[in-house]
Amino acid sequence: MDESAVVTNVATILAKDLLLDRNLKFRPIPYPVQQFWNFLEDNDEGMDYFVYNMLRKRKVRTCRNGRTSKVPLDSESTEGSRSMPDTTITPVPLVKSQTQKLEVNLRISQLLPPKDFEGNFHMKKGTFNALLEVLSPLMKNQLREIDNSLISKDTFLSLALWKLSTSQHFEEISQRFKIPAKVCHQISGNFCGLISSFINTFVSWPNMQHIIGLTTYKQTQMLGAIGTKHLDVFLESEDDEVDVILQLVCTSDLIIIDCYLELASKYSCHNSPILKKLASTSEPLPNGCYLVGDSKFPLMSSLITPYSDAKDQRKIQFNQYIEMQTKSVQNTITQMMHRFQSLYSLEAKDLQEMKKTIETICGLYNFCRRFNDNCIPKLSESGVQEVKLPMKGDESNPNGIRRREQLLEIICP
Repeated sequence: MDESAVVTNVATILAKDLLLDRNLKFRPIPYPVQQFWNFLEDNDEGMDYFVYNMLRKRKVRTCRNGRTSKVPLDSESTEGSRSMPDTTITPVPLVKSQTQKLEVNLRISQLLPPKDFEGNFHMKKGTFNALLEVLSPLMKNQLREIDNSLISKDTFLSLALWKLSTSQHFEEISQRFKIPAKVCHQISGNFCGLISSFINTFVSWPNMQHIIGLTTYKQTQMLGAIGTKHLDVFLESEDDEVDVILQLVCTSDLIIIDCYLELASKYSCHNSPILKKLASTSEPLPNGCYLVGDSKFPLMSSLITPYSDAKDQRKIQFNQYIEMQTKSVQNTITQMMHRFQSLYSLEAKDLQEMKKTIETICGLYNFCRRFNDNCIPKLSESGVQEVKLPMKGDESNPNGIRRREQLLEIICP
C-alpha cells in the first residue's frame, strides 16, 4: 500500500473521530509508546503494525467506569501554597536508547516554579529534595524493575508523589505526561513498596527522650490517641469499591506512630496489632504511658476511654479531656487527606497493595511534619467527617478501671 495513501486514510479516520465523538465524555487510552517507535522505524512492517493497532484501539473507554473524584470542590490554599490542578507541564521528549529501552526524564521538579510545585505536590521543593536525597541510594532496584523503561530518580519520585498528592487516576496521569499507564502504575507500586519496606524509618514509636517531652500534662504520661477513619477504595481484584478502615495512633503534636488498615467487614479493634500488644503484656508502653480513645475502644490500663455513665461533673470534665485529646487523630487525618488527596479516590490491585500505599502516605506525612512543611491546601471539611462505627468498647477490665480512677483524681481533682 502506498505510504501517502496510508497517511491520508489515517488523517480521514482521525478527523471523523473528532467530529463524531467530540461531545462524548470519553478519554482515549494512550497508545503504547513502543508502537510509536515501531511507527518511526523506516519500514513497511512497522508502519502497518502501528496503523493496525491504532485502528483497533479507536474505541475509547472511561476511566474506572466513570468514577469521579471525591475531593471537596471549594479548596483554597494556606500558608503560601495554592492548588493548581490544571497546571500544564510540557513533558521533555522521550529518548529511545540503543538498548531499545524508553528513557524517561520529565524534570518536573526543575520545570515547575516554586508556587506551582507547591500547588501540585503540596510540599516545598526543599522537602522534595530532602526526600530525594534520602531515597536515592535505595531506588536502584525499584528503577530496574520498571519494564522496558529507564526512569530517572527525579521522575520516579515526581510521578509517584503526583499520584499520591492529587486525586488523578493512572489514565489521567498517563495522558498528562505522555507515559504509558502501565509504567505509571509500576512507578507508584514500586515507590510504595520501597517506603513500606522501610516504614519503621518513617512511622515508629517515640524514643524515651521524646516520650518525656510528650507526657507532661499534669504528669499523667499521656502518650497519644487512637482513632479510625472510613475510606473507599477501588480494588481491581474485586472490580469494585470496598470500604476499609484506617486506624491511627498519633501523638499530641500530630505525628503518626502506628497505622493499620483492614476491610470494614473484617475490622475489629481487638484484632489490630496495637490493641493485641496493649492487651498481651502488663506494661506494653514505656514509662507507664497510656493512650486515649473514644468509646468504641475497650478500656485497658494503657488505653483510657470515656465514662459511659458520666453523670457527675468530674466525670463529665474527664470525658471532655478525653474527647479533646482524641481530636488529635482526626486533625491528623484531615491534614493528611488535604495533603495527599489520593485518599479521596484510592485505587489498587488488591488490599495488600493498598496497605503499602497507606503506609507510604503516613510515612510521607510524618516526613513533611518533621520538616515543618506547611504547604497543605485548605479544603472543605465536609469531605473528611468521620463515620461512627456501630460498636461500643468494653469497660469491665479491672486494671483499666483502676487506672482511669487514678487519672480522674489527677486531671479532675
